[in-house]
Amino acid sequence: MKLKLTLGKKLFAGFALVVTLLAISSSGAIFSLSDASTGFTQYRELARDTNLAGRVQANLVLARLAVKDFLISRGERGLQRYQERFTTVNQLFAQAKAEIKKPERVNMIREAEPLLQQYQNAFSEVEKLIEQENALYYGDMTRLGGAMMDAAQQAIDNGYGSEKLVGNISSSLLLARLNIVKWHDQHKPADYDKAHQLLTEEVPAMMAEIQGSPFISEPLLEALATLEQHRSSYVASLERLHTLLLARDKKVSDTLDTIGPVIADKLEQVKLSVMKDQDILGPALQSSNQTATRVLILVSLGAIIAAVVAAIFLTRHITRRLQAARTLADTMASGQLNIHNSDRGQDEISDLFNALTEMAGSLRTMIRDILGASDDISDSAKNLMGQTERSRNGAREQQSETDQVATAVNEMAATAHEVSASVSQVAEAADNAEGQVKHGQDVVSQTQSNIHKLAASVKSTASEIENLRNESISIGRILDVIRDIAEQTNLLALNAAIEAARAGDQGRGFAVVSDEVRSLAQRTQESTEEIQALIERLQNGANQAVSSMEQGESLTHACVSLSDDADKALRDINESVAVMNEMATQIATAAEEQSQVAEQINQSVITVRDISSESLASADDSAASSNQLSSLASGLQKLVARFSIN
Repeated sequence: MKLKLTLGKKLFAGFALVVTLLAISSSGAIFSLSDASTGFTQYRELARDTNLAGRVQANLVLARLAVKDFLISRGERGLQRYQERFTTVNQLFAQAKAEIKKPERVNMIREAEPLLQQYQNAFSEVEKLIEQENALYYGDMTRLGGAMMDAAQQAIDNGYGSEKLVGNISSSLLLARLNIVKWHDQHKPADYDKAHQLLTEEVPAMMAEIQGSPFISEPLLEALATLEQHRSSYVASLERLHTLLLARDKKVSDTLDTIGPVIADKLEQVKLSVMKDQDILGPALQSSNQTATRVLILVSLGAIIAAVVAAIFLTRHITRRLQAARTLADTMASGQLNIHNSDRGQDEISDLFNALTEMAGSLRTMIRDILGASDDISDSAKNLMGQTERSRNGAREQQSETDQVATAVNEMAATAHEVSASVSQVAEAADNAEGQVKHGQDVVSQTQSNIHKLAASVKSTASEIENLRNESISIGRILDVIRDIAEQTNLLALNAAIEAARAGDQGRGFAVVSDEVRSLAQRTQESTEEIQALIERLQNGANQAVSSMEQGESLTHACVSLSDDADKALRDINESVAVMNEMATQIATAAEEQSQVAEQINQSVITVRDISSESLASADDSAASSNQLSSLASGLQKLVARFSIN
């Protein structure tokens, strides 16, 4: 029986079946996982409740141990540990009240809550009793014990004749205090009884015996009276301490040691209740998971089997017809285009058969057209070969002529380059000459300026020398005056010497002075003559310098005139060099333009030659293509001949 379905619908039906089975198995898995998740959540909550109850119970036990430690050591460390633990207990208890929801366990926690408060109150009372006990023991009893021993020592010091009894009293007091210490630390009633007996019976008896002696001294009586007073107070404090210890022990035994186990038992009941629910929930979860696993395995196996059956059915149904289509395509590939469609289906494979049949018909028509076209191509290829040969010969001739033109243009371009280079050298030489001329102008200008300065300097120097000559003449006049003064001084000194000679002995000193004055006048005359000779030589030198300066000034004027002529000549040379440089530049520009034009012509000729080469290559390619086209036409005729179209 043939299926009247398309290939897509068949594949869709197969995949839909697989997806449906997967959806069924997935739904079962989801429900099973949801149930397991709910069970695990419940089990986790139970585990949290168990842990919480266990933590409360553990911290309560640690708090009770801290109480025991505090009762033994009565120290701050034990009290601090108790407070820390009980703070944790209260916090965990509040957390348990908030998190534990089951009514049965909630009632257990509520029952334990007032007991917990009673425990705390009882411990507070015990703490107060211990404070009173410590105050009494370490305060009054320590003070009274010391005073009592001091009084006993006074009795010993004053106990002449009763040394033994007084010593026994002191020993008994020490023994009593030792037993009190042991009783306070170990709480043994025998130690208390022993100390109480010593203080209330033996010590009073020994004191009475001493007091009854007829030889007792007054200081001893006073010491015994003081001792009795302190002993009585000490015994009263001891009895109060005993009462406090009994009250404390009673509170501990009746309340702390009683309520603590009750609270622990309540918490243990909470734990047992939680564990009971865990024991019920755990196997139920395990059974549920096993059932879900079995169901998932069965559903998965069913889905796998159904998927395999659908895959085998669809594969065989589709591959059998595809194999027939492949056989039909192989027949077409072998050249047999006369085929017929024997498939009568209504799916995509049937469409494939129809398409192959239509393609065979189209190929038959195409082969007929190709046979006709191949004949036309063969004839056209032969005509093209003849035309290509003629074009190739013309291209060879054109390439030869173009090579000759390119050679001539290259020579012309080389000549233009040489002319341009020569003109460039001339222009460069002109530029150098112009630079040298400008440099010469600058040098001449500087020389002219320096000559003008020199002329001015010479003129100024001549003027200064003239002034010097005039000053030397003035100095000569002054020397004449000095010479006249020296002559007059000499005459006066001579007259003075004559007058001194006339005076005799009274004029000797004056004669000596006049001799010295005359000597100075002579030396002044000699110096004046020497200065006069120097001034005359200076005047002669000044006259010669003035004459030389006048000649130098004339020469500087001549040099200035010559430098002006040289500057004018250099300016004319510079203008000529500039004109020559401009002409050389124009020639160089023209030569460069000629070189560029020659280069452009050369490039054009090269382009024409390249085009000729390309034309020749194209002609060769066309000839080869014509030969190849003729060969392809022959090959195409051979290929088409293998198809059967009749």
